[in-house]
Amino acid sequence: MVHGSSNGGKKKAKKAAKRKPVNLQPQYPSKFPKVVHVDDEDSSAVEEHHEVSHDMYPSNHAEYAQGDFHMHSDGKFRPSEVIAKAAANGVVYISLTDHDTMAGVSEAMDAGRSLGVFVLPGVEISAEEAGAENLHILGYFCPGTDSVALEAKLLAIRQARHKRGKEMLRKLAEMGIHLNWDRVLEIAGEAAPGRPHVAEALVEGGHVSNFREAFS
Repeated sequence: MVHGSSNGGKKKAKKAAKRKPVNLQPQYPSKFPKVVHVDDEDSSAVEEHHEVSHDMYPSNHAEYAQGDFHMHSDGKFRPSEVIAKAAANGVVYISLTDHDTMAGVSEAMDAGRSLGVFVLPGVEISAEEAGAENLHILGYFCPGTDSVALEAKLLAIRQARHKRGKEMLRKLAEMGIHLNWDRVLEIAGEAAPGRPHVAEALVEGGHVSNFREAFS
């Protein structure tokens, strides 16, 4: 039911433009550890094993560490909640890659320091190519990244997401389903509004019974 993406909210855009650049330096070790990305609970799913040196942060890993470098907090859980769930499941290396925003990175890194989870700042950037479906590019950031220029570009993308979000609500209204745009923005919080937030508004309003139905 929910198709496309979103964009609008001038007040949010102005607030985002004034946001201080993210300090990417404090949590980095002198070099990056080699990490194993485990896709499920079965350790046999790990195709390539790299040892993790034991002087690397964090210190609570076993011989091999679990990592997930494509995680979101712009859906149902706040950045700190994502990190807490990762820690509870033994994931010690993580990258927060929210859609077109790095607003949650600082909160995630603070939570990571407290819980012993290494947080690599990241973002999932929406892109378009003529004649192709929407593309999503994952970006990961090292010390010295020009976050000011990056935030300016992400702001433009978020503004486009607001526009697409309003278009989604217009199409839903044509189907007899009326949602409040301000409520969608409240659900999104600091994140750029998108399909998950429209889906949550649909569930909240009793138009669908769950997220899966909203996306069908």
